[in-house]
Amino acid sequence: MAQVKEFSVDEKLTSLVTLQKIESKLDELRILKGELPMEVADLEDEIAGFHSRQVRIEEEINGVTEFIEQRKSY
Repeated sequence: MAQVKEFSVDEKLTSLVTLQKIESKLDELRILKGELPMEVADLEDEIAGFHSRQVRIEEEINGVTEFIEQRKSY
């Protein structure tokens, strides 16, 4: 029959603390993993906003350039 090693109270408590730290880290990772799609969507929205802003600025630059060319032709 296999013998079961007896652990001291100190060893048991140390093991429990270690296990609890591991479980806490796993919980943090699960939460982060769950929020990841939302983070990606937020970044995609931010990129789309920057693109829209870029288009508006380019249109404004083109308008100013056309205005300058019209003034030069007078």
